Amino acid sequence: MPTEQIVQFLVIAAVLMLSSIVYGTVGFAFGLFANPLLLLAGLPLQAAMATASSSMSASSIASLINARRHVQWRALLPVVITATLMLPLGALALVQITQLDRAQMRAVYGSILLVVIVAQRLLKVRPRPRVHTGWAIVTGVISGFIAGTAGVGGPPIVLWAVAHDWTGLQLRATLWAIFVLLVPVQLILLCMAFDSGLILFYVAAGLLGLPVVLLGTALGVRIGNRLPIERLRLAALLLLVFLAAVLIAGPKLPESAAVAPTVERP
Repeated sequence: MPTEQIVQFLVIAAVLMLSSIVYGTVGFAFGLFANPLLLLAGLPLQAAMATASSSMSASSIASLINARRHVQWRALLPVVITATLMLPLGALALVQITQLDRAQMRAVYGSILLVVIVAQRLLKVRPRPRVHTGWAIVTGVISGFIAGTAGVGGPPIVLWAVAHDWTGLQLRATLWAIFVLLVPVQLILLCMAFDSGLILFYVAAGLLGLPVVLLGTALGVRIGNRLPIERLRLAALLLLVFLAAVLIAGPKLPESAAVAPTVERP
């Protein structure tokens, strides 16, 4: 294997480890961390999305096997159906974004990331016995579009899920099931919209990183059990804002300050 590809895999493994530690610690934000970090590391945006999505999907499948009886199938169907219908529109927007030069693409992605972060922070929901199906449809529309565009469709789904009066296991199992159902559609669209060989290469990279993700998640859970969760979540949000700012400010930085060179296609 060429040295350049070895370096790529090491960088991807490091990003997946960090993202999974954060995910295990605060209970969210794997994709929110993994996608921008991989983009800053030099991967094309579509490759970063393929890597993060495949890795997290494999992890969700492993978790879902033991929790499948707790999935709220009736509630999740409207979300999955509407998100699936919106994913192609998001993929079309992604094609347009990737045609920008790299500095502009980072700025656009950073702006999307910042909007998602702020919305997740400001929107507060309280669990209730019944949530109208209309909210599931709205959630699917928003999540499907931004998942197809930027690979960060999780926050709207999480907000919708926590609005239900479910147990912790029901909540996690339902989220895992939604991600497992949507990611294959996202990957198929990426293969159709871009070089399928490139996408499948990074899907394989993400799947090979599964042990790293499982290890990082377990480590993050241990950290989260020892430290105040609200402070950890605030720290994670501040770090995400910093990442978004780096992406947005990238075009204004001198060339020598670039985070990483563009990775050549394998």
